[in-house]
Amino acid sequence: MADRLDVTEAVRGSARGSLILLAGQAASTVVQALGIILIARFLGAVDFGVVSVAYIPVSLAMNLLDVGVNSALVKFISQYRAEDRPRHRRVLIETGALINLTVGLALTSITYISSEYLALNVFNQPELAPLIQVYGFILVGQTLLNTAFSVLIGYERMTPRSTINVLYSFMRSVAGPVLVYMGMGPMGAILGNVAATFLSGLVGLAVVGALWRVEPRRGTGFTHLECARLMLGYGYPLFFSSLLIGLTPSVNNFLLALYVDNELIGNYQAAVRFGVLITFVTFSIATALFPLFSKLERNPEALRMVFVNSVRYIGLLVFPIVAAIVALSPQIIVVLYDEGYRYAGGYMRLYMMSYVILGFGGTGLVSFLNAIQRSRVVFTKSLLNFLLTVSFGLLLIPRWGVQGLIAALILGPMAGLSYGLYWVKRNMGFTIDMVTALKSLLAAAASCAVTLLFASRAALAPLLVVFLGGALCISVYVLLVLGLRVLSREDLDNLLSVSSGLGSLSPLIRKVLLYLKRVSR
Repeated sequence: MADRLDVTEAVRGSARGSLILLAGQAASTVVQALGIILIARFLGAVDFGVVSVAYIPVSLAMNLLDVGVNSALVKFISQYRAEDRPRHRRVLIETGALINLTVGLALTSITYISSEYLALNVFNQPELAPLIQVYGFILVGQTLLNTAFSVLIGYERMTPRSTINVLYSFMRSVAGPVLVYMGMGPMGAILGNVAATFLSGLVGLAVVGALWRVEPRRGTGFTHLECARLMLGYGYPLFFSSLLIGLTPSVNNFLLALYVDNELIGNYQAAVRFGVLITFVTFSIATALFPLFSKLERNPEALRMVFVNSVRYIGLLVFPIVAAIVALSPQIIVVLYDEGYRYAGGYMRLYMMSYVILGFGGTGLVSFLNAIQRSRVVFTKSLLNFLLTVSFGLLLIPRWGVQGLIAALILGPMAGLSYGLYWVKRNMGFTIDMVTALKSLLAAAASCAVTLLFASRAALAPLLVVFLGGALCISVYVLLVLGLRVLSREDLDNLLSVSSGLGSLSPLIRKVLLYLKRVSR
């Protein structure tokens, strides 16, 4: 009974953390978007393009910034908290920060030294050299920020993590536009970004320092060298996985530029940006699940229960969002971009299909595998995803253009997910609840069809169609979920138990769940 209560409390904390991360991510994204819009307006297209080009070598270095240490910090801090090994946590923080800072300084130095060569011989724009040099210092600030975020997630301190993220977004959105407005041009935009990252990283370092100081200093045989071996041994497959994930869109965009004209590429870019509505939810949940799975690593039954249920509940959240966007995509495009993007609505419908796999384990699986120290499986999954996505892209983009790319983005990740689920089934003895996932997807498809019919017949303004259609889609989905018995009474009891940890939202969520429990009898 005690174990059950401990697991329930851990899940409740994870749900609360997901909600806090979701709120912080949403706020920071909105603030950053406003800042980018202001900089783009103040600079104009030409100078804004100069800033974008100067960022290219820095963005490549960003892909090399995390050698897997950040995931190792989350995993082992969470594990050592569950095992009550505070001295190990202190060594982890020290070692992880030192490795990350070394990598950050090395990449900053390489970027600085190579800036003149890149400006002269690669971009043929000598004036870019000082911009690249200054921009390169953002790598050190990002190192501090990433390290702080990882430590805070490991300690499940989601509120300071979200607060620092919002602070970073606010400073970045104020400093850059102000410096540009004062006449500093592209350099002002870059200085604002670098300064905001550095200051936020220092704030994060101070918060982490407070956690580090309370951990005992001595009394453990766990040396920094042993810790470094542990972290790098765990993290290097994740480093290569991240590289593959970062390379995939670059290869695909290059293929698009070869075979598709700029108008269609612009329509595609407009369409895919709306996927942020789904990634808001899934990113926050996946981030909170990582430390939860890590704490439960030595409790196989609890680990199985949490993994299977997390996949079910993520599907319940993701599928209706996908259904609503698919049904209302033409109206959404008109509301956001006016009439200039005639192909974007169709692209959005197809692109949303790539998010369906999130309801079949695409969100929680990587967090689960990382938590149980199966980073090599994650790498194999990423490699399979990369090879198949690029191969399908090479085959389909020349024939079908943007539609071919979207097909590749659907097929490649499906193969990677299938491999990951097969590994879990073969080695752990369980898998996701496929019947419930398919029922949820069926309910979403039916609600999408009803909403699509409404949107095609309603003689209303597009904005009104989006609001009313979204409400209709969610309402039909909830009714079908209840009718198909996707949620059992035990599920509703579990959700009621978890909802008590959601702060000010708890009363509202509990009322909804209690109502659903009554009508599902």
